[in-house]
Amino acid sequence: AMRAVSSGADGGVWLWDLRQGIGEALIPLGSPCGCARVIVAEWFGAGRALTGSDCGRLALWGLETKRCERVFDMHLGVVTSIAVDWVKVRAFVGHGDSGLDLVGLEAGDLLVRLSGHMCLVTAISVNWSKARALCGSGDGALVLWDVRRKNPSSFLRGHRGSITAIAVEWEALRAVSA
Repeated sequence: AMRAVSSGADGGVWLWDLRQGIGEALIPLGSPCGCARVIVAEWFGAGRALTGSDCGRLALWGLETKRCERVFDMHLGVVTSIAVDWVKVRAFVGHGDSGLDLVGLEAGDLLVRLSGHMCLVTAISVNWSKARALCGSGDGALVLWDVRRKNPSSFLRGHRGSITAIAVEWEALRAVSA
């Protein structure tokens, strides 16, 4: 199946059938709290999506059940970026409080907080097996994290404004950012 999932300023999440050109709103759990800013989907296995919103809420959606399964009020400020480890059911969440948090998606518990960004974290790429994360922020800095040690291993500067996207070739330790 050719599918897509989208989130919008209305707080809604839609599942799309790209072959037939039709979409269907997923059923929320409670009322949305503002704009769903970021979304990450897992198409194999359980078929899930995780959204982050303006109000610091994370929502876990079932793509097969077409419903919101769990909502976590994390009180993080605006959720600006997410990277999910679907195998271990956890996610790195970048947010408006200049933080990068590792959150367990079973209970919504804070597993690790990485401090070192001077501005909100706007982009995240994670190598889960090597426990490394590269994050871009609103002040134009990239921070490479050693997640096991909870320390930044390097700070990279070059952008004059906010970083909006990053892609990493983890084996060669090369990245491109925009």
